Amino acid sequence: MTRSVSRPMRPSPKAETGIVGSITAIGTLLLLLPVLPFIAVIWAIDRVRGGDRVRRAMDRFDAGPSAESPGAER
Repeated sequence: MTRSVSRPMRPSPKAETGIVGSITAIGTLLLLLPVLPFIAVIWAIDRVRGGDRVRRAMDRFDAGPSAESPGAER
């Protein structure tokens, strides 16, 4: 049994929370908008230089130690 003075309230969506969240998201987007060109340039340079580092690293990992890597003869 609950010891409460008032009746339990049913959960309901709070309009204020949704509005505050939307305003926060829009504000964050507006703050990050000036940085977007720099991110795009860095991404483009990475793609031109062969940007799939994760795949290359996994290929090296799967190949195991080779004569090319320092310390492989230990």
